Order: sequence, then structure tokens, then C-alpha cells
Amino acid sequence: QTHGFQLSPSMATMQSRSVSSLSASVAEGSSMETSLMKQQSPPSPPDMQAYSNGFKTVFNEVSCSLSTPTEGSLPTDLIGTYYKSGPAMFSAGSLPPPKNSLVKPKQPPVPDGEDMSRMVLHPFEGDGAVLAMTFHGHDNIETGEDNADEAADTVDTKGKVTTRFRYVRTNAFNNERKKGKKLYTGMESTRSNDSSGSVGNDLSLPFY
Repeated sequence: QTHGFQLSPSMATMQSRSVSSLSASVAEGSSMETSLMKQQSPPSPPDMQAYSNGFKTVFNEVSCSLSTPTEGSLPTDLIGTYYKSGPAMFSAGSLPPPKNSLVKPKQPPVPDGEDMSRMVLHPFEGDGAVLAMTFHGHDNIETGEDNADEAADTVDTKGKVTTRFRYVRTNAFNNERKKGKKLYTGMESTRSNDSSGSVGNDLSLPFY
């Protein structure tokens, strides 16, 4: 009897079964959750080698190069210039001065990762460059009587692309180009090569 009410044997049995069923469901859910947690492996570390393949030093500039697609063709109505700017030199001083330059660098260009003293510690600290790709479309050159001579001297750019690539001539770029080594550390004081964790790095070091 509870608070003046008396439960019948059948009601007491049903209540007991409900409590037992609820307890069993909770226990089963907890067991499944524990089993799933055991089955889930920890996330694998990022593939920094693959990521770094997107940041490789470009050792040669392109003043002007007319190219034809090696496979397929360009859309006939694709006309205009696509520009892309960003870091392109990650091993400092790896673009030698012109042959007629009076100052010759003491160190030649080196592949990325060969001389870590010349490598930047973050890809965004690399020397910047600009890439321009001009799509000419498929317009034919007019060869009327009035402009026949002009057309004869004009390069056929139908369905082709003109590519240009050049580094931005900053003072830092010019100085490192002459010396053939890294002269500026930029934001390197905020990064660390050790694993002490004293400095928060967004990329693993050393950078490839």
C-alpha cells in the first residue's frame, strides 16, 4: 500500500517489467556506444608530403609562350586573361640574375629541401609571382585587302593560349637573388622546428 492506494499484483508486475525493460535498453545502448568507440580508429595525421607538393619553387620565368592544348580543344568562346598570384619561391635566392649582371650570387639555385637554411618555414613567406594565361578564342584573322599585310605579320593564336610568369621584384627578392641565400626571416620567430609545442604551428616542420 502506497499513500492509501494499494497496487494490484498485475499492476505491480507490469511496473516491475517496465523498469527492467528500461534498464536493459539503457544498458544495451551504453554497450553499443562503447563498442562503436572501440571500433572507430583515431584520425590519421595529415599527409604533409602530399600537401607540400602544391608549394614547389619555380626556377624559370616565362616572358611569353604561345601554346596549343596537347589534348582536346579550348572552348571557342573562351576569350580573356586568367591571373593567379601567390608564393612561388620557397628556397630563397633560387632565381639567378641575368648573365649580363655585374653581381653574381655566391650560391647557385638549389632544389627545395636540399639546403634548409634557405627554405622558408611557411609557404606564405615565399617570394610572390604572377601567372597570366591569355585565351584567344577561335576568331579567324581577317585577311581583307586593307589589312592583308598586317595579317601576314600577325601570329595565328586561334585556339591557343599565351602564358607569362614573372616574380615580383621586391627589394627583398632582389637582395636574396644577388646573394643566393636567405636574408630575411619574416615571421619565422612565431614558428618552431622542435616538437616542444612552445610555438603553435599550423603546418608540420620542417616544410618539404
